[in-house]
Amino acid sequence: MRKKRKRTEAGFTLIEIMITTALIAIVTTASLASLVPFKARRAVEGGERVVAAALRQAQNDAVTGKNISSCSSIPCVPFQSGAVNLPDGVVLSASQAVAFRVPQGEPINSGGVELVSGSVDFSLTKGGVTAHVCVYPLGRVEERPIGSGC
Repeated sequence: MRKKRKRTEAGFTLIEIMITTALIAIVTTASLASLVPFKARRAVEGGERVVAAALRQAQNDAVTGKNISSCSSIPCVPFQSGAVNLPDGVVLSASQAVAFRVPQGEPINSGGVELVSGSVDFSLTKGGVTAHVCVYPLGRVEERPIGSGC
């Protein structure tokens, strides 16, 4: 009599492969969706550093006497105001124009009037993420954490 051989099959079924592929696709989609706000946050933080550095450079130029202009007949170093598009889609807007008085480096407005209270707020926005760079009356330039204002 012939012995029947039990057949063992190795491998995966089509259903198992399809379920595994579907699970991988779902996990990948969820992780990619969570990276979008992360990229916007990094872009805004990078723009914040660039704006703060440019403001500090303008203030340094005022103290050292470089790149001097005139703000209502007062020697100063102006800083660009208004809405500006920065790299990576970050939009910069300012609450008002600011310049730095020569030679003290103190902030003044476009009319040459010294800031005595409050601050000038430079707002950086991308995809619902907003950060601020603040210029205070005595000339302090401060990068504020995302979600907090001046």
